Amino acid sequence: MGYKFTLCANAALRAAIKRVGQALAALKQDGAQARVQTMICTWEERQTIVESESLMDLENRYDQIAAGEDAK
Repeated sequence: MGYKFTLCANAALRAAIKRVGQALAALKQDGAQARVQTMICTWEERQTIVESESLMDLENRYDQIAAGEDAK
């Protein structure tokens, strides 16, 4: 039929699960983060991925609404 594609439906999730297990084992064994530093993202990368600035804006908006202020 001429189709060429690869289905990797949950490859990223499975890779993450394996790496999380390795990181947790290292943390348990060592009691410190030194060995896992190359396995983890920076704080700044984490903040970008979870869109923390947008979350803070949303939190402030809901705080204003809860206080009875106009949140526009």
